[in-house]
Amino acid sequence: MQRNRYSTELREQACRKAADRGSRKREAVALEFNLSLGTLKGWQPRSGAQRLQALCSTNGMTGPALAAWCREKGLFEHQLQQGQQSFCAMGSGAAEASARHSQTQLRELQAKNATLQRDLSRKDRALAETAALLVLQKKFQTLLEDVAK
Repeated sequence: MQRNRYSTELREQACRKAADRGSRKREAVALEFNLSLGTLKGWQPRSGAQRLQALCSTNGMTGPALAAWCREKGLFEHQLQQGQQSFCAMGSGAAEASARHSQTQLRELQAKNATLQRDLSRKDRALAETAALLVLQKKFQTLLEDVAK
């Protein structure tokens, strides 16, 4: 299956038109650019502020009012529910998960540092041994030259 490649100019223009569509539906903007609605929705940025605004706007809405709001904004109710769950989880679970991730990374870096320190120490000892052998070799050659004279 071949994927369409769209230029960034087309993407930006379509997103601008979709954002400033006024009373037009997003489907009309997608048809104007010969795009599927899903593609256009995927291109439109959803910042954290936009998600929070959507959650505030729909707080307390249920049933037909919520469905109408979602249709108007081009969202699905399950997207709002997921956004609400992730927003609520941010305060508790996300901070803990981030701390656990940081601790895990710290432990991994400490283990890597210990391994590198051991390798460095081993290589230092090997270098010192090699230098000592070279010095002894030179001394031995000097002694042999003295005996040969």
